[in-house]
Amino acid sequence: MVCIFPNLVLGNKGIISPESIIEAIEDYWFNHKPKTALLCLENTHTHTGGAIYMPELTMEICKVAHKREVAVH
Repeated sequence: MVCIFPNLVLGNKGIISPESIIEAIEDYWFNHKPKTALLCLENTHTHTGGAIYMPELTMEICKVAHKREVAVH
């Protein structure tokens, strides 16, 4: 059986920073939370706008996650 516990990370206008991801991933060490195994990013688009990750930021976020053995989708 697999249990999934989402951990939402606050961002600025829909974009999360590598620093906030590091904090969320490493937070489990000190609070007895489940270890992060997957990071999901989404480029949103609606009639009223959306939040698009620039390729450079996406690559930086992937490096941060992969360094901590977290998969990215």
